[in-house]
Amino acid sequence: MTALQQTLENFRKGIKNERKDNILNHVWTILSKNTSFVGEVTKSGFKIWKYNGLYDFFHPIIIGQIIKENNIEKLSITTKYNSFGRLVMLLIVVGYLYGVFIGIEYRQCFSGNRYLWDIDWSHIASISVFPIIMTPIFRYLYNIGKKEDMQQLRNELRLYSNSTNQDYF
Repeated sequence: MTALQQTLENFRKGIKNERKDNILNHVWTILSKNTSFVGEVTKSGFKIWKYNGLYDFFHPIIIGQIIKENNIEKLSITTKYNSFGRLVMLLIVVGYLYGVFIGIEYRQCFSGNRYLWDIDWSHIASISVFPIIMTPIFRYLYNIGKKEDMQQLRNELRLYSNSTNQDYF
């Protein structure tokens, strides 16, 4: 077993709640307000996440994979939105599109048998303000969470490492 695999094994033992990456486990993380890392760790990598009250729905999933470069093992780390956060964003988009379509009405004109599209531009403009303002806020919260969680992950991996000068990133 290599030093990096041993570090991941020690890290796995430190995770109290091992859970698969699915919507229900992300909802449970949010409801339980678990501020320690939750997820799954294997010999070849991990998928972990944690709750933070600032960015509830949009907590990032940190994915780490062991890669070999020139006989040196490194940890390749990426992040992604969690599945519950993506569902919340999808519901917001659907709600926005519903609001836009409510602003467009199909009705009969009183002057004849012609049908016209009647567009309520003030309604569409007021509905459009929400996603224009909220999308950058959601991205900002996700980036804050990613930065904080990555720093905590680095600290924990150094803690679980057998070598004090080992850097896996």
